[in-house]
Amino acid sequence: MIKLKDLLTEAPKIKKVKNVSMQYFDAEYAGEMAFSGYFRKAWLYKKDNGEWFAVIITKNKNKYEIQLGKHKDKLSADKAAEKLIKRSLNKLESINEGKVTYKLKGFTNTKMDELDAELSRLGIKGTPDFNKMTYTIHMKGSNTHMLDKLMKKKGGKKIKESVNEAPGNNHKDQYVGQARVKVEPYTYKNQVRNFHDVSMYRNHKKPYNYYLSIVLAHNKTTAKVDYIVDTGTPILKKAGKWAQDFIKRRMSGTGRERFS
Repeated sequence: MIKLKDLLTEAPKIKKVKNVSMQYFDAEYAGEMAFSGYFRKAWLYKKDNGEWFAVIITKNKNKYEIQLGKHKDKLSADKAAEKLIKRSLNKLESINEGKVTYKLKGFTNTKMDELDAELSRLGIKGTPDFNKMTYTIHMKGSNTHMLDKLMKKKGGKKIKESVNEAPGNNHKDQYVGQARVKVEPYTYKNQVRNFHDVSMYRNHKKPYNYYLSIVLAHNKTTAKVDYIVDTGTPILKKAGKWAQDFIKRRMSGTGRERFS
C-alpha cells in the first residue's frame, strides 16, 4: 500500500545549508557526481568512518548536504545519491519546471477537494479542474514515479506531462510517449544523465508515419534533439516493435522499452 508519507521518507537525509566547501576536515573529496550536469556543482565525499555524503549547489544557488550512509566505493555512493536526488528533485529546484496532469475516475467535487487538501499538506502544489475531473501538479524535476503510484491508488491516470519531453519535428505532430534507455555512469565524456531520452511522435503529414525524437545522455539541454528517426510505418503497434528493435540494435537497450 502506497502511503502519502512515503513521498517524504528521504527528507531527513537532505539538509539545506548556508555554506559548502570542497574540503572537509573529517572527509576525503571523491570527485564530481555523474549526475552533476543538472546542478551548478555536485561533489561526493567519504568520511573517516566510511560513510559517504554529497554536496550540491542547485541552479537557483541553493546549497544542500545529502547523507548517503556507507558504500563500498564511489560508484555505489554515486548511484545512491542519484536515486535519492531523483526522488527529491521537487525539493531541490534543480531541473526543468513542468507539470503533470491526472484524470480522476469516478471523482466528485468533494473527493477532489479532499485530494487537493492531502497533497497541499505534503507541500505538493496542484490545480484541480472540477469540470474535467483532472488534477494538474506543478513540479520541478522529471521523476514522477512515486507521484504516479500515489495517484494510481487514488484512481488517477496520467494524461499529460510536459517535463523532459523531447521536442518533435512540428508542434502539430501527435506525442505518443517517452522511453528511457539506461546508460551506465561515465559512459560518455561530459555525461549529464544516466539515460537516453527517446520520445515517439506521429507525423501530422501523410503518410502519417511514427518517428523517434532522441536526446542523448551527454546532451546538456533537452530542448535540442540529437536525432530524428522515421519508423517507416503509420501503424502504432508496428512502430512500437520497430522502435524496440532499433533501441536494442543501435542504443544498447533491452528491446523491452515501453513508451508511456
